[in-house]
Amino acid sequence: MVSALGRCGAFRYEDQSSDFFVLHRKAEWIVRSDNLLYGPYATCGDAFVGAVAEAQAVGLSGIPSTVIIEDENLALKIGWRYGIDPLPLRCR
Repeated sequence: MVSALGRCGAFRYEDQSSDFFVLHRKAEWIVRSDNLLYGPYATCGDAFVGAVAEAQAVGLSGIPSTVIIEDENLALKIGWRYGIDPLPLRCR
């Protein structure tokens, strides 16, 4: 089954999970999920809030979603998980 998700109307299969990566590229922050690109954002915090908003929309439709943040050493860490972590204040 396929459903439309998020503000951009992207289509995803419901039997998969969705990861949203917060990445620093050049002098800006972006969010990448599958073949979709969101941003640019001025700060990591703004990109994180945008990623959580999109991941929340995906999660509400029944697809597990995770926000993953790239740190200053290019290491990836989990920043937020749908259904596990509370929404950041700016996302409520």
